[in-house]
Amino acid sequence: MAVTLSTPVLLPCDAQQIQVNHPYIITYNDCCVDIWHSPGPDGHMLHVVRLQYPVPYPGRKNPSFTGSLNTIVDADRQLVIVPIKGSDDFPAALWIFNLRDGKLLRKIELLGTLPNEPLTYRDGRVLVMVADEKSDASRLRMSVLICDTQSGSLEGGIRIPDHLAERERKRVAEASIIWPAFITPDFDIIATSSGAWESTMEVLRYPTSRDMDYPQPDASFQLEESIADGDEISPMCSTDLDAETFVLAVYEGTGNLPQGNQCQNAFHAIDSRSMTVRWSAPTVWGQIDRIWYVPSVNAIIAIGKHNTGEKWGGDGSLWTTTVVLLDPTTGTQRRLETIHHGAQGTPVKHCAVTPGAHDPTLVVVFEDGTICAVSVDSFVKAGLPREEHRLETQKLVDESCTVEWALLAEKAVFLSVARVDGGRNIRYISW
Repeated sequence: MAVTLSTPVLLPCDAQQIQVNHPYIITYNDCCVDIWHSPGPDGHMLHVVRLQYPVPYPGRKNPSFTGSLNTIVDADRQLVIVPIKGSDDFPAALWIFNLRDGKLLRKIELLGTLPNEPLTYRDGRVLVMVADEKSDASRLRMSVLICDTQSGSLEGGIRIPDHLAERERKRVAEASIIWPAFITPDFDIIATSSGAWESTMEVLRYPTSRDMDYPQPDASFQLEESIADGDEISPMCSTDLDAETFVLAVYEGTGNLPQGNQCQNAFHAIDSRSMTVRWSAPTVWGQIDRIWYVPSVNAIIAIGKHNTGEKWGGDGSLWTTTVVLLDPTTGTQRRLETIHHGAQGTPVKHCAVTPGAHDPTLVVVFEDGTICAVSVDSFVKAGLPREEHRLETQKLVDESCTVEWALLAEKAVFLSVARVDGGRNIRYISW
């Protein structure tokens, strides 16, 4: 059943960019950074605090783009953790503020620069990827550092094992060198490593470390791509199933510009204790860039995109958006939905599941401002509502406007809207 959306409301501040860290909204402009509670049932945003100092917006220009540095708000410890990428004016660091009064508590300096990859956070500790630019350019070192936000210290770090060091030299993407996928309750780190033009990738387990000696992994295994003549395999995203198991979405491709049947995505449920694959799900075409385990419906939802290589109806878009539903126990594919951008007549700008455990919603936002929003429970039972090949949508944005990007809160969607006169604003629609 479709969710009924309210009338769009402008942000209650002059923000240039926003980020969502459930249940908070972080707004940024040149002079200030503010923390807000997500819109409640009445549709209003409640201001929490303004940070003592303005800090650079850490994410990508399009904040809905997967793989973006993110600010973390920890309500239990009353902390706001802002990553600083690294520049002449702002050296790479984590700035840690007090959520109660916005005052700066401490900085954790990080030598190098921060790639545009999300921070991983658990129990007051941050895993942050750092590129050591002081190294020789041909031997650039990628590290994942463990930062204690309470003490402001570096607790340890990991790098790829010695026998894979060649990947540092011939890397294509920073995140492929070493990418943290999961943290165990004992704070062992499960990471992946893949290299350019290779058909296998490593899954590595690093034991808990409290020093900067960069320990070698104590267990590992390889994943092999299954696509014919494949020459690329890399991690895309992951989601925790329980305290010991996570699901890893893995991209497999061949050629420089893979499309059609030259690119697919595999799914593997990995047991961190035994370091074995519990199950592997059927592959889907394209590239998965978001994945969630949704306990309320006991299902895994993964979303991605695919360049089909064929235009819809001969003159439409090449692109489709894929939504796949998997069984968390077996990996069985329970539902596969394809949204054809050409059939819809407008591209998908964002497709995701809302954060929060209570009654999550699956939302699809199109460039023309039309929105399809259904409860995840309804999606599991009946799929996306359609009129033949098109999704049923609601139109709440003026015809003369286009959506640049979208972000989801628990009960709201935030839109950056470009007007025909060249103006731009951020507004939100709640339900």
